[in-house]
Amino acid sequence: ESLLRDYARLVQIIGFEKRASASKQDWTLSDSTWDSKQAIQIVLSGLKKFDKMPSPEKREIWAMFAAWDSNSSGSADTKEFVEAFKSMGSKNAENVVDNLVRLVDFDGTKTINWMKFKAIYGLATSEESQQDMRSDFRDSFSFLDTNSDGEVSIFELGEGFSKMNVGIGLDDVANLLFLYFGTAKPTITVDEFTEWVVADRCMTLSAVQYKA
Repeated sequence: ESLLRDYARLVQIIGFEKRASASKQDWTLSDSTWDSKQAIQIVLSGLKKFDKMPSPEKREIWAMFAAWDSNSSGSADTKEFVEAFKSMGSKNAENVVDNLVRLVDFDGTKTINWMKFKAIYGLATSEESQQDMRSDFRDSFSFLDTNSDGEVSIFELGEGFSKMNVGIGLDDVANLLFLYFGTAKPTITVDEFTEWVVADRCMTLSAVQYKA
């Protein structure tokens, strides 16, 4: 289940940046005046949100960071972010990552260390409304629904997660769906998919006050 949550967190980060870009927030503009003072303030805000997360959520986010810091340099490889977002259907993955780096780049290194990683996840995932969350997962469903019939089969889910480098195999997908719905689900609709993933996120972040 932690692998499903890894997928969900990345979807939430893409949605967080997408909404910020749509509203033209300063940190999403390449020629903006976003500076180190603003960046440190946003990092501190994100860290406060991260600190309020349940311990299991924090541990899983640390595991994601450790996996992306493959050479133990102390910074996550931004190329890993780009590849992950591309594999999830993001058409401008490089810009998304550039914006996220700019958001937290208080030290001018253009890297994402553990402090910045925590801040990004705190900002993007800890207090996202269910409405925005549902919108994010509906967008992701469209990428998984390869034949655009409004449903995804367990085979489409397995193949989609494989392309995203999310280690959820076909049997895992079938078992997770059975555990949630209480019956075998060879296919699920967009509403069922959204309900499934949102329910998992809300349960995991039970210590966070969600807005309806």
